[in-house]
Amino acid sequence: MKISTKTTLSCLGWFFLFHITSAQTINQNAFNLGLSSGFAYMGGNKDYDVDGYYHADLNLGYFIATDFEFGFELDVSNIIFDDGPYPAAGVGTFIRFYFAKNFYSHMIYEFGLAGDDAYDYTKFTFNFGYSLFLNHSIAFEPKVFYVFHNEPGSSFDFNGPGIGLGIQLFINRK
Repeated sequence: MKISTKTTLSCLGWFFLFHITSAQTINQNAFNLGLSSGFAYMGGNKDYDVDGYYHADLNLGYFIATDFEFGFELDVSNIIFDDGPYPAAGVGTFIRFYFAKNFYSHMIYEFGLAGDDAYDYTKFTFNFGYSLFLNHSIAFEPKVFYVFHNEPGSSFDFNGPGIGLGIQLFINRK
Protein backbone atom coordinates (compact mmCIF):
# COMPACT_ATOMS: atom_id res chain seq x y z
CA MET A 1 0.00 0.00 0.00
CA LYS A 2 2.81 2.42 0.82
CA ILE A 3 4.54 1.82 -2.53
CA SER A 4 1.30 2.45 -4.39
CA THR A 5 0.67 5.70 -2.50
CA LYS A 6 4.24 6.94 -3.09
CA THR A 7 4.03 6.07 -6.77
CA THR A 8 0.68 7.83 -7.15
CA LEU A 9 1.89 10.93 -5.33
CA SER A 10 5.10 10.98 -7.38
CA CYS A 11 3.15 10.73 -10.64
CA LEU A 12 0.79 13.50 -9.55
CA GLY A 13 3.74 15.67 -8.52
CA TRP A 14 5.50 15.21 -11.87
CA PHE A 15 2.27 15.85 -13.76
CA PHE A 16 1.70 19.05 -11.77
CA LEU A 17 5.32 20.18 -12.31
CA PHE A 18 5.15 19.66 -16.08
CA HIS A 19 1.69 21.22 -16.25
CA ILE A 20 2.74 24.46 -14.54
CA THR A 21 6.00 24.68 -16.53
CA SER A 22 4.62 23.86 -19.96
CA ALA A 23 4.68 26.39 -22.75
CA GLN A 24 1.59 26.73 -24.87
CA THR A 25 3.24 28.52 -27.77
CA ILE A 26 5.42 31.54 -28.26
CA ASN A 27 3.52 34.04 -30.33
CA GLN A 28 4.64 36.01 -33.33
CA ASN A 29 6.20 39.43 -32.50
CA ALA A 30 7.62 38.23 -29.16
CA PHE A 31 11.26 38.93 -28.30
CA ASN A 32 13.80 36.75 -26.56
CA LEU A 33 16.92 37.75 -24.63
CA GLY A 34 19.10 34.97 -23.30
CA LEU A 35 22.38 33.83 -21.86
CA SER A 36 23.73 30.35 -22.44
CA SER A 37 26.86 28.40 -21.57
CA GLY A 38 28.17 24.97 -22.40
CA PHE A 39 31.14 22.66 -22.44
CA ALA A 40 32.30 19.73 -24.52
CA TYR A 41 35.11 17.27 -24.86
CA MET A 42 36.12 17.02 -28.50
CA GLY A 43 38.78 14.30 -28.37
CA GLY A 44 41.13 15.73 -30.98
CA ASN A 45 41.71 16.81 -34.52
CA LYS A 46 44.35 15.76 -37.03
CA ASP A 47 47.21 17.68 -35.36
CA TYR A 48 46.23 18.41 -31.75
CA ASP A 49 44.37 16.88 -28.86
CA VAL A 50 41.38 19.00 -27.86
CA ASP A 51 41.05 18.70 -24.09
CA GLY A 52 37.91 20.82 -23.82
CA TYR A 53 35.66 23.46 -25.27
CA TYR A 54 33.81 26.06 -23.20
CA HIS A 55 31.55 28.81 -24.45
CA ALA A 56 29.21 31.53 -23.24
CA ASP A 57 26.86 33.43 -25.49
CA LEU A 58 24.36 36.24 -25.35
CA ASN A 59 21.47 36.12 -27.80
CA LEU A 60 18.66 38.38 -28.91
CA GLY A 61 15.84 37.01 -31.04
CA TYR A 62 12.54 37.94 -32.59
CA PHE A 63 9.69 35.53 -33.33
CA ILE A 64 8.85 36.06 -37.00
CA ALA A 65 6.10 33.44 -36.71
CA THR A 66 4.54 31.42 -33.91
CA ASP A 67 7.26 29.21 -32.36
CA PHE A 68 9.82 30.30 -35.01
CA GLU A 69 12.59 32.71 -34.00
CA PHE A 70 15.38 34.49 -35.86
CA GLY A 71 18.14 36.30 -34.01
CA PHE A 72 21.72 37.34 -33.40
CA GLU A 73 24.30 35.99 -31.01
CA LEU A 74 27.56 37.13 -29.45
CA ASP A 75 29.78 34.20 -28.44
CA VAL A 76 32.98 33.93 -26.42
CA SER A 77 34.69 30.56 -26.24
CA ASN A 78 37.86 28.94 -25.02
CA ILE A 79 39.23 25.87 -26.73
CA ILE A 80 41.72 23.92 -24.64
CA PHE A 81 44.30 22.19 -26.84
CA ASP A 82 47.09 20.01 -25.48
CA ASP A 83 49.46 23.01 -25.67
CA GLY A 84 47.16 25.44 -23.84
CA PRO A 85 44.05 27.61 -24.15
CA TYR A 86 42.93 29.08 -27.45
CA PRO A 87 40.40 31.92 -27.03
CA ALA A 88 37.83 32.79 -29.68
CA ALA A 89 35.09 35.40 -30.04
CA GLY A 90 32.49 35.81 -32.72
CA VAL A 91 29.07 36.97 -33.83
CA GLY A 92 26.43 35.00 -35.61
CA THR A 93 22.84 34.49 -36.58
CA PHE A 94 20.49 31.78 -35.42
CA ILE A 95 17.11 30.27 -36.05
CA ARG A 96 15.09 28.41 -33.44
CA PHE A 97 11.97 26.33 -33.82
CA TYR A 98 9.82 25.09 -30.93
CA PHE A 99 7.96 21.81 -31.33
CA ALA A 100 6.15 19.34 -29.06
CA LYS A 101 5.40 22.08 -26.51
CA ASN A 102 8.74 22.93 -24.89
CA PHE A 103 11.32 21.21 -27.09
CA TYR A 104 13.35 23.27 -29.53
CA SER A 105 15.90 22.95 -32.29
CA HIS A 106 18.39 25.81 -32.57
CA MET A 107 20.94 26.28 -35.39
CA ILE A 108 23.71 28.91 -35.31
CA TYR A 109 26.15 30.13 -37.97
CA GLU A 110 28.96 32.20 -36.51
CA PHE A 111 32.15 33.86 -37.69
CA GLY A 112 34.90 35.52 -35.71
CA LEU A 113 38.54 35.59 -34.67
CA ALA A 114 40.43 32.93 -32.73
CA GLY A 115 43.84 32.56 -31.14
CA ASP A 116 46.78 34.89 -30.65
CA ASP A 117 47.25 35.19 -34.42
CA ALA A 118 43.57 36.15 -34.88
CA TYR A 119 42.67 33.45 -37.38
CA ASP A 120 39.28 33.86 -39.03
CA TYR A 121 36.91 31.06 -38.17
CA THR A 122 33.43 29.88 -38.96
CA LYS A 123 31.33 27.74 -36.68
CA PHE A 124 28.08 25.83 -37.11
CA THR A 125 26.35 24.73 -33.94
CA PHE A 126 23.25 22.55 -33.75
CA ASN A 127 21.35 22.56 -30.44
CA PHE A 128 18.48 20.46 -29.19
CA GLY A 129 16.95 21.53 -25.89
CA TYR A 130 14.01 21.88 -23.56
CA SER A 131 12.54 25.14 -22.20
CA LEU A 132 11.50 24.71 -18.59
CA PHE A 133 9.29 27.76 -18.04
CA LEU A 134 9.41 29.04 -14.47
CA ASN A 135 6.70 31.57 -15.24
CA HIS A 136 5.22 33.19 -18.32
CA SER A 137 8.45 35.01 -19.26
CA ILE A 138 11.48 33.13 -17.85
CA ALA A 139 12.78 29.72 -18.86
CA PHE A 140 15.76 27.54 -17.94
CA GLU A 141 17.03 25.60 -20.93
CA PRO A 142 19.17 22.47 -20.67
CA LYS A 143 20.54 21.50 -24.08
CA VAL A 144 22.78 19.16 -26.01
CA PHE A 145 24.75 20.49 -28.96
CA TYR A 146 27.15 19.56 -31.71
CA VAL A 147 29.70 22.11 -32.90
CA PHE A 148 31.73 22.30 -36.13
CA HIS A 149 34.63 24.79 -35.80
CA ASN A 150 36.60 25.54 -38.99
CA GLU A 151 39.67 27.77 -39.39
CA PRO A 152 40.97 27.96 -42.96
CA GLY A 153 44.75 28.29 -42.97
CA SER A 154 45.28 26.77 -39.52
CA SER A 155 45.20 23.28 -38.06
CA PHE A 156 42.80 24.16 -35.24
CA ASP A 157 39.64 22.66 -36.75
CA PHE A 158 37.52 20.46 -34.49
CA ASN A 159 34.00 19.20 -33.97
CA GLY A 160 32.12 17.30 -31.34
CA PRO A 161 29.17 17.06 -28.94
CA GLY A 162 28.54 18.93 -25.71
CA ILE A 163 25.99 19.91 -23.08
CA GLY A 164 24.90 23.31 -21.81
CA LEU A 165 22.42 25.35 -19.82
CA GLY A 166 20.78 28.67 -20.59
CA ILE A 167 18.31 31.14 -19.16
CA GLN A 168 15.93 33.02 -21.46
CA LEU A 169 13.70 36.04 -20.97
CA PHE A 170 10.66 36.30 -23.25
CA ILE A 171 9.23 39.77 -23.85
CA ASN A 172 5.76 40.44 -25.28
CA ARG A 173 4.77 36.79 -24.93
CA LYS A 174 1.00 36.36 -24.83
